Amino acid sequence: MTLLIKALGDWTEKLMVYQQVCTRCSIEPEVYVDGYYGVSLAEMYQTYNTVVLVGGGVGITPLLGILDDICIAAETRQAQGRNLLPRRVAAIFTMRELELLKEIYPLLARVRELDPHGRYISVDLTLTATPRPEELDFSLADGYKTPRFLPSYSFSQTQTFSHLTKKKCPFGSSLARSGISMLHFIAFGIVMGIVTVCQFDNGMLIGLQDNLGRVNALDTHHSSYLQAEDPTPRP
Repeated sequence: MTLLIKALGDWTEKLMVYQQVCTRCSIEPEVYVDGYYGVSLAEMYQTYNTVVLVGGGVGITPLLGILDDICIAAETRQAQGRNLLPRRVAAIFTMRELELLKEIYPLLARVRELDPHGRYISVDLTLTATPRPEELDFSLADGYKTPRFLPSYSFSQTQTFSHLTKKKCPFGSSLARSGISMLHFIAFGIVMGIVTVCQFDNGMLIGLQDNLGRVNALDTHHSSYLQAEDPTPRP
């Protein structure tokens, strides 16, 4: 799991310091994740022959997850002796800070190793700000392991905790497939129609209010009439 967090504010700055301390001490921080919520994007982009990922700045963060998932699928197909991908993937990223490019370098190197000629996956990067000379002299490969020697991921490294159920659940199923979204929309439309008719077309609610008003008026008139007809002197 990779988290991209910009140090902006007290909490994120303390988190950055904590990460640096863990790195110096060769300690992996313990992370608790609550989720996943919503629909997995894999159900969306796997249905198209051409996928275009466009993002800028911090907006590329979710797209990196998609690109990483595509790389995993390509590596699996490559190990099975099949074509790298059944689709064409184009990633277009813009960024202002060169530091962000350093963070995503391992993924970009992984894409290059999988598809060196860009037959299936192409990545276009645009830097919108002029970098400092010392930044240009820095090699992105320094301090990183090459993709060939990156440790392989194993599902046994992930532990799932649930406070609601002991059964492990997959990512959220698509609401469109289950029909729940359509039922909610129909129910909402019916309720709004009833409320509109009742409030703006002299419907049941307005009619009930009119009837209550007439009853109150008759009751007041009847009480006044009884007081006028009663000859008994009041103390």
